[in-house]
Amino acid sequence: MINKDTLIKTFITAGYAAFMLYLLMTDRIAMYVHPKMNRYVLACALLLIVITLVISKDLFSHTHSHKGLGFYSIFLIPLLLGFFIQPVSLASVVAQNRGVTINKKATNSTGILSKQNDTVVIQEVDKKEYEMKISGDEIIVTDRNYINTLDKLFMDTKKYENKTIELTGFVFRDKDFNDTSFIAARSLITCCAADTSIVGLICEYNDGKQLKNDTWIKVKGKIKDTSFNGQQMPMIVVEKCEEIEKPKNEYIYP
Repeated sequence: MINKDTLIKTFITAGYAAFMLYLLMTDRIAMYVHPKMNRYVLACALLLIVITLVISKDLFSHTHSHKGLGFYSIFLIPLLLGFFIQPVSLASVVAQNRGVTINKKATNSTGILSKQNDTVVIQEVDKKEYEMKISGDEIIVTDRNYINTLDKLFMDTKKYENKTIELTGFVFRDKDFNDTSFIAARSLITCCAADTSIVGLICEYNDGKQLKNDTWIKVKGKIKDTSFNGQQMPMIVVEKCEEIEKPKNEYIYP
């Protein structure tokens, strides 16, 4: 006769291992943690597989524990929710509660439009794909070099003023903005989804009033040195703006 307690334990450990492997194989892990954490998630999944094999040896044991299904439900419910509920963006929630980082200087001090003072740490990297790219008078922004590009713009806006820039992001408006202003924002994960913060550049666009919050857009315009709440920072004077589909992975990583 199968030991029910052991069967439930086996299902739980095997289930969590399968869930982690599923996230890794579908790249949905990017919605939860920074890619640098993937190897640790894989190691955890493999360890759970080993634990499952060890536990399964007692499937036909006659020993029983006194723990009921109610006890195991604290493990089963999160597992089932993980499989059946798709992860969603927390962009608006994070932006409203933590604000958007729009002022970053070389000292790593951060100006926030908001209720909480979060500091985004910019990691120094040598790989060219993470470096700011300029082709002629155009600044090329990718998911890889997004943070490094913002860092350069905030440190020396005058140097890049009047250069053309094109980037993607979602629309976010602070309560102090006028109808033609908004932030082209991105969600930044430094470790895991729990520490998600919002970063971006202020945009000035004549037809900005027509854009709704959370709409994904691609903007193209000129960099201008401006002031917001007494702080100097770069702004995009938008010349072209188009709505786009939300990217498969909406997060960026330092």
